Amino acid sequence: MEIVVRPALPEDSVTLVELMLQAAGDTLQFILDDLEPRVSAGEVFKHMISSIDSECSYRHCWVAVVQSGAHAPVVGMMNAFPASLLSDQTTPSNLSSREVHLWPRTALQDWGSYCLNSLAVFPLYRRYGIASRLIEQAIDNAVSEGFGSVSLHVWADNASAVRLYRGKGFHEIDRAAIPWHPRLPHSGGSLLMRLSGLSGRIGSSAPSHNVVLAASDGSDDRDVSRPSDR
Repeated sequence: MEIVVRPALPEDSVTLVELMLQAAGDTLQFILDDLEPRVSAGEVFKHMISSIDSECSYRHCWVAVVQSGAHAPVVGMMNAFPASLLSDQTTPSNLSSREVHLWPRTALQDWGSYCLNSLAVFPLYRRYGIASRLIEQAIDNAVSEGFGSVSLHVWADNASAVRLYRGKGFHEIDRAAIPWHPRLPHSGGSLLMRLSGLSGRIGSSAPSHNVVLAASDGSDDRDVSRPSDR
């Protein structure tokens, strides 16, 4: 199976919404149910992806595509950008009760890093290393933009995702204590993880985006970095 990783295009938006819902729909809906109960997470993601000013814009996304003749479906995506783009979200004013609930994670950032905000692969295409390739693309982007590190948030109880990130060299540097909630039943809080030491790669050439992948050991069963719930 040949996978091509490329920048997302406006016409990928419908699939990007599906993948972002998979990665972070539960967290965004948790907030919306408190603010705008009649608005769905999918509607919000659709607006954010189509907006050129949003950190979740398609312009900050890369997609994994299966090359199969004339048909080339998008099967995975990652959303990443400089962490400084999140700085306008760290002023705790006029927050809803559920935004307050998540505030420890919102405020906990590695501000000088490149942020891997969201990552997802459709279930049928897991176990082929696609998530790993998307992470590598985020690392390539960070290096090309002059960043020395990549950071991300992941729920502590998402064992497969934590294992994946550790396997790629990420280490826990802090933890946001998020209380358990029946509408957001995660335990252990949210881990802030970082991959450091990229400064030495700056100036090196990026690898080809075309990769032939075979089934792996399943280390990327479900891959979620920082939920795109803003």
